[in-house]
Amino acid sequence: MSIHSIIQEGIYLLLAAFVVNIFITMKSIKDRSKIGPLLLASNLAADFHLIAAIFVYEMVSENYMMLIDNWLITLLLIGAAIANIIFMFIYIINVLMLKRSGC
Repeated sequence: MSIHSIIQEGIYLLLAAFVVNIFITMKSIKDRSKIGPLLLASNLAADFHLIAAIFVYEMVSENYMMLIDNWLITLLLIGAAIANIIFMFIYIINVLMLKRSGC
């Protein structure tokens, strides 16, 4: 497997994660609950991390990904993952609160 095919496969995975995250962001925009703004904020943080990771990935893919760029992309993706974990935690709390209130 050549380095070029690995780079192409990685950008497809990044774009797929970004598209899924955008759909979740659109869903959280419609949420009018008290926790809705927290959901939107954590989701937008993940979106911005993914946008930055895609931008860095595209800028350095021509240079075959130097080591420092790999670390930067990895840190951006970890930030997006943490923001998504926080989103899921808040979302679960929101669902449990709705069940408890009987809605």
